Amino acid sequence: DGVADDTDEIRTAITAASVAGGTVFFPCGTYVVSKPAEAGALIVNANNVTLQGASRSCTTLTFPNTTTDAAIVAIGSTATTLSKITVRSLGFDGNGANWSATGTHYAILKSTGAGTNNLTDLVIDDCFFTNFGNNTNTQNSVIRLDRRYNTAAVTNSVFLANERGIDARCESGVACSGVQIAGNFFDQTGALGVSTDDYNIQTTYVTSTGLSNVVIERNQCRGACHGRCIVSAASAGPIVNANFAENCVADQIIVTEVTGGRTSGCVVTGNTAVNGSDGGIGIESPTGQLGPVSCTVTGNTATGNGRAGF
Repeated sequence: DGVADDTDEIRTAITAASVAGGTVFFPCGTYVVSKPAEAGALIVNANNVTLQGASRSCTTLTFPNTTTDAAIVAIGSTATTLSKITVRSLGFDGNGANWSATGTHYAILKSTGAGTNNLTDLVIDDCFFTNFGNNTNTQNSVIRLDRRYNTAAVTNSVFLANERGIDARCESGVACSGVQIAGNFFDQTGALGVSTDDYNIQTTYVTSTGLSNVVIERNQCRGACHGRCIVSAASAGPIVNANFAENCVADQIIVTEVTGGRTSGCVVTGNTAVNGSDGGIGIESPTGQLGPVSCTVTGNTATGNGRAGF
């Protein structure tokens, strides 16, 4: 009903679905979920678990007021190998205007708490995300994939009025592979941010790991765009294809390198970047590095940007 705290009841359902795999179904309604002692309100630590809403427009999970440093859904909070986790047709409202003064908040967090955990076959599809940010707290990503994962997809979802969007990073000392970010719509991401370093989509890694098989395609950054639409670093690739960006205040679509790392074999095709305050489409590197190599760049359009189109 948007008033009562539903955390315990939903956790009981997730526990039941975790015994042999199953689906937790959310009928239409607003579900208030709060953080217990753990970093996540709703924690998934078992294989073959699906969180399924009736519709992203009528089923909403939300934080209560004065929430501090939490995720609505946390996946893999223990050192466990997990597979086949799905989040589909759910709405997430961060309630950012009513957070406490400190802390970092997420809708979905592939947990950073256990460096040895591994996740395969994560699907986040047909969801709606809003109000993750409040102009005071920093680094509030809607979705953060961290540590070890392989074959993760974020598809066909809507992001409206958040600080940052999707942050896919690999930092555990073990390589990650197989990230697909496709068919998503962003508007006003960064409107609740505090830095032009904010982004709608970011992929990155540390040099001791590596991130490969990254595909970012058919995403749209429309309306207001406080930072960048796409900034992608991968040790092999990435493929950045048929994305549309407009009105971003920083370079709109960027393939880059991490400090001390190399990006090789990127493909940048069929993208459009218009009316940005800074550059349109770019391939760049940190100061003192040679930059990405063996990249294919073709069929892109950049017009009306404040600096170079490409």
